[in-house]
Amino acid sequence: MAIKKNMTLRKSKRNRIDGIDIFAHAFNLIWSLLILYPVLNVLARSFSGNYAILANKVTIFPVDFTLQSYAYVFENPRIIRSFGNALLYTAVGVTCNLAATVLMAYPLSKTKLIGRSFIMRAMIFTLYFNGGMIPTYMLVSKLGMLDSMWSLIIPNIIYTNNCIIMINGFRATPESLYEAAYLDGAGDFQVFIRIALPLAKATIASLGLFYFMGHWNDFFTPMLYLNTSDKMPLQVVLRNMLIEEEAIGRDPGAVSLTPEGIKGAIIFITMVPVMIIYPFVQRFFVGGVMIGSVKG
Repeated sequence: MAIKKNMTLRKSKRNRIDGIDIFAHAFNLIWSLLILYPVLNVLARSFSGNYAILANKVTIFPVDFTLQSYAYVFENPRIIRSFGNALLYTAVGVTCNLAATVLMAYPLSKTKLIGRSFIMRAMIFTLYFNGGMIPTYMLVSKLGMLDSMWSLIIPNIIYTNNCIIMINGFRATPESLYEAAYLDGAGDFQVFIRIALPLAKATIASLGLFYFMGHWNDFFTPMLYLNTSDKMPLQVVLRNMLIEEEAIGRDPGAVSLTPEGIKGAIIFITMVPVMIIYPFVQRFFVGGVMIGSVKG
């Protein structure tokens, strides 16, 4: 009788878990579709004809397939130049961010570092208080970085949250590995290059993705520090086009096109680098963040 009762309870629990799983999967599917629909709609508009867009016939599939919007984008020197600027700023920015974060996090991961406690408190202090926009702008101006690429990189070269994650990522490596390397005659630089960095590559890749998304999607910082239109990244050009449809209408090359189609083409082009990079970083993402967040 007891065995039968236990089997009944186990079956009931399994059915309840299955029901929860079904609900969770259904909810995630619906939520994913709600998020995906606007993206597919924008993509479909970029490949659709003018009449179909104006008649609001486009949903998630192109109507009257055409590549005119993309032809306009790739023939427009302003858009091509801004796309190149965005790639340059992002590549240099991510490289500098990762280098500075790693070089600061590695010594701070050593509990015996003199002054470590003071530096950590100073870093955490910046999470609650900062200089503000106007003092930062004045500092950038005094340093002569206005209207240059470095004004987008130097002021935010290290993010405190990312540095803390990187510190914990280095601390996840067993101390015995470092001690064994020192016993074998390795110096500090060799230990850093051959042990610390390779074992922390998951965390580094995850932070690289964070920094990449931050630079690639940023339009406010360039608007604040850059004055020359030829130096603006793609995100600023896209932002201006999204809020100024009249500017597209006045362009002779876009007379036969709709602003929605051109906007859709530009938005999709901005998504391409993210879609290319993310699959390569995804396998490091979850593990790197978990290691950097959980380890003491």
